[in-house]
Amino acid sequence: MSEEDNESDRQVEALRDAKWQQCSVFYPSAEMLQLLPAYMKLQPDEWLVIATQTCSVVSDNFKKESLVEVLAARPLDNYNPKHPRAKGNENVYFHLPIHGHLSARKIKALECDLGRRAFLPRSCLASITPEKTWCELPDLNAFKGWIAHYYTRIALPDTLVRRLTIKPDGLATSIEKILKGKVGEVSLSDYVKTFYVAWSPNEEVSEDQFYEIELVVVCTDIDGANIIEPLLSEVIEGPEGKISIHKVLVSDLIVDPADNITLSDLYGKVRFNEWDRLSSPEERLRAIREDGS
Repeated sequence: MSEEDNESDRQVEALRDAKWQQCSVFYPSAEMLQLLPAYMKLQPDEWLVIATQTCSVVSDNFKKESLVEVLAARPLDNYNPKHPRAKGNENVYFHLPIHGHLSARKIKALECDLGRRAFLPRSCLASITPEKTWCELPDLNAFKGWIAHYYTRIALPDTLVRRLTIKPDGLATSIEKILKGKVGEVSLSDYVKTFYVAWSPNEEVSEDQFYEIELVVVCTDIDGANIIEPLLSEVIEGPEGKISIHKVLVSDLIVDPADNITLSDLYGKVRFNEWDRLSSPEERLRAIREDGS
């Protein structure tokens, strides 16, 4: 085993011993403060909250799971469960009730701010410990639903939407046709959990300009991924490489089971709920429940 592998093992053990998890609360080290983007504007009395799922926070593989997402959070000395921000009804802010160490300082909750979020190297967490706080399971689930709901509320440029949905061969139109197909008695859409996308530029463009799309299709299992990937590749690739579809170019395509998708795969991408209708009925229902809709 290489020295790099040994160091990764030590860091994973440190993360687990310190009980890092989703909703862990901490104040960043000096090294982390240098890595935070300027727009975070973290104040001395504010904290960071881990937004990444626990399984990724303590994952064995530092190469695949190299980053964690954090949110800035303002302390609150009062918590009202009926407040819109406590119910997850506001897109950007969420009131997360906490228990433990910070409660002793009369901090009842943290106002998490999705407008001030960033990715940090996961390895940074190995050298510090989180505050000794915890969240009740219903509050943790509400936090997860709030984040999911925020990421689904995205708006593509109108020009991009028009190009994607051109009939009969816009990109979204073509994907929908593929996923309405069947293998035996099974609809291909039943193999799809959800979609993540990134697009550039994030603005209206003139008719002669192109959009680039990065697309991640999260599947239920490897069999479904192996069926869907070549079908989608036929749409976006020609004999000479990538092709544009009404001036929309898919520059990167990942089709994989959820267990194989990493944080790096999703970096810079958002869950695209507009295409949830193309996933399985079970996944659509689950998405609605998780979003708290």
